[in-house]
Amino acid sequence: FFRSAMVGYSSFDWASAPLNSIWAVGIGAGGYLAVVLALDVLRPTLQLARVQAYHNLFLSAISLAMFLGAAWEVVQRSVAVGGANWVVCEDPATPPRG
Repeated sequence: FFRSAMVGYSSFDWASAPLNSIWAVGIGAGGYLAVVLALDVLRPTLQLARVQAYHNLFLSAISLAMFLGAAWEVVQRSVAVGGANWVVCEDPATPPRG
């Protein structure tokens, strides 16, 4: 799934991106609210310190993965175009897409 979802920046298209629908956002937000409200009701009986620590570790690991992926793409494109000037200012001749 993830390999097929990963495309290069030059061929990215929002219409074919995974989870591009407003329904995905609504279901995610609704699920999040359901978990938060359930935890609020169950809080007096639950010890959540360890869960919180694992949650933070998970978020940190995901953030690191996103950073490394973005850094990898910056290096790949910089090598392909022969410099990193595009990071600050994209070529004006580049048509906007997405």
